[in-house]
Amino acid sequence: MMIDKNCFRRSSYRIILSMGICLGFIIRGMTVPKNIEGRWSARILRDRVKIRLSCRETEDRFDEWDWTQHFPKDAFTDLEVGEDGRFRIIREAGTLDFNGPFIGKRGKGHFMFYPGEALRSFLRNRGLEKLTDKRMLKLCLMEVDRVYVQGLSDFGYNDISTSRLIKLGIHGVSLDYIREIRSMGFEEMSLARLTKFRIHGLDKAFVDGLEHMGYTDLTESELLELSIHGVTDEYIREVRSMGFEDLSLSQIRKFKIHGVSKKFIQGMEALGYKDLSASELVKCRIHGVTPKYIKKIRVEGYEDLPLSQLIKFRIQGIEK
Repeated sequence: MMIDKNCFRRSSYRIILSMGICLGFIIRGMTVPKNIEGRWSARILRDRVKIRLSCRETEDRFDEWDWTQHFPKDAFTDLEVGEDGRFRIIREAGTLDFNGPFIGKRGKGHFMFYPGEALRSFLRNRGLEKLTDKRMLKLCLMEVDRVYVQGLSDFGYNDISTSRLIKLGIHGVSLDYIREIRSMGFEEMSLARLTKFRIHGLDKAFVDGLEHMGYTDLTESELLELSIHGVTDEYIREVRSMGFEDLSLSQIRKFKIHGVSKKFIQGMEALGYKDLSASELVKCRIHGVTPKYIKKIRVEGYEDLPLSQLIKFRIQGIEK
């Protein structure tokens, strides 16, 4: 039987082409691991290292980001000043591998991040999603591990997203901090509210200080408002030293918001405006009737104006 060589060649080409297309689909369907890499620069500050990570190519090649953080020196393995060597941060969420020298107290080089697959699997089994390499890097930087996640669960926080876990780490909502807040009677506080407390520096010392000044049984919202505006026990003592012994916390908060201070009151008294009420002092601050403004008006010949007239002048924009 005669075989058409041209027909054989065409058939062979088709087979090879088909195999190539199939192989291409297989390769595209495979997940090829790619570690996060970038540049690092750092400066040694006594017992800490301030390090900046800059990444220009991650899982998404169009993703660019920078991250700066302070680490204790003992967070690093094999860190040697003056050596063009290799040092690491090894944590359950992954390993940061640094290459490059420290010259004096400054260093720079290249880094690679290798995600901790055991922790990623553990988190997935607990229902967490979107555990990309970049998020694993953030969990590594925040020292999030199985002990921390299990601790949150023991406190009753089981429905946690990956982004929430990262936020908790960024703002330092540790298990010890949660215990401290709970010891003050806030057993059912949400993770979002705990994060706000931590951001605004609200801790047991802050609450104890307010209680020492006689303000007890304050709600979460009341404590947050006071902390946000800087109403501490120290400020309350200052207000009381001005002769305002019986102001409510609401009035004290207004003092703080509008900048009513001992220096301001003394300045007003020196110009003859003594024994001003709490509301009068707040009005003065709101409208900008300060000792400086009063002196400026007096230079123009307006001597001994009543406070109400000064406020009207200020509202109407009368400067000279």
